[in-house]
Amino acid sequence: MNLLFKKILILLLAIILLSASYAQKVEVKADRDSILIGEVIQLSIEYPIEQATTSLNVYEGDSIGNGFEVFEVFSKDTLNGNVQIKLGISSFEPGLNSIPPFSVFYGENQIVSTPIPVFVSLVKVDTSKRFKDIHPVFYDPLTLADKWQLFLNWMGKNWIIIALILLLLITVLWFLFFRNKTPKQIKPEPEIIIPAHIKAHQSLTELKDKELWQKGFQKEYNVQLTEIMQQYITDRYAVPTKEKTSAEILHSIRFVEMEEQNKNNLRQLLMLSDLVKFAKEKPTESENNQVLNNAFDFVETTKKQTA
Repeated sequence: MNLLFKKILILLLAIILLSASYAQKVEVKADRDSILIGEVIQLSIEYPIEQATTSLNVYEGDSIGNGFEVFEVFSKDTLNGNVQIKLGISSFEPGLNSIPPFSVFYGENQIVSTPIPVFVSLVKVDTSKRFKDIHPVFYDPLTLADKWQLFLNWMGKNWIIIALILLLLITVLWFLFFRNKTPKQIKPEPEIIIPAHIKAHQSLTELKDKELWQKGFQKEYNVQLTEIMQQYITDRYAVPTKEKTSAEILHSIRFVEMEEQNKNNLRQLLMLSDLVKFAKEKPTESENNQVLNNAFDFVETTKKQTA
């Protein structure tokens, strides 16, 4: 009795599972089975949502396989426990293709729809009409606007080459017509350096010819004589003497190599000039001649010897 009951129970369970599996079905329908390339097929998909562990999600632009792409998703609704999807698909691969199956999982069971064959043709041919001759080739001459547009397109593609050619042409023209007209730079003549003793000798000679003290300009005479000697010392020994007193000048040349007699002559000349400038002393004729001769002797005996 128990064995019979078990067999009946197993049979009932099998019937229930079998009926449940038949109730779970993914149904796909297409509104046509042949299209021109690129035409849209309206596709409807329906499957029960109860106990479904996955769902179908399709979006515009998706590829569903075999060359078919989703053109547009028209609607996606749930009605009477079934998911209903309506979309448009198209194909650009001519020949006999098939809309691939769609699948939904119900637990461990995968429910798959049936593929739908679709023939994709390039053009629609009406075989009831006779064939026509091929039309001859017609030539469409370019207008001025067409030629101008072609020229602009060519310029846009080759502007780097054109710019280099123009730069080269400008460089050549500059060398041919402008380069030779560029004024030559005049090199400055080298400065003629007059030796210190010659400059001083000339200045002393000019001072002598002026005869300042003979005309009563004693102070001017001594001032100019002092300035000549100061400039000579600066040029000859590189000792700054400008705006220095006589004592400072004598102090500056204490380490300069020269005869002691020359230093004494210079000291006498500077001291006499200071007496005239500051103490208003009037030297005698012999004293004026002596200091001038001392100046000539100082320059001559201390001049730089050339090789």
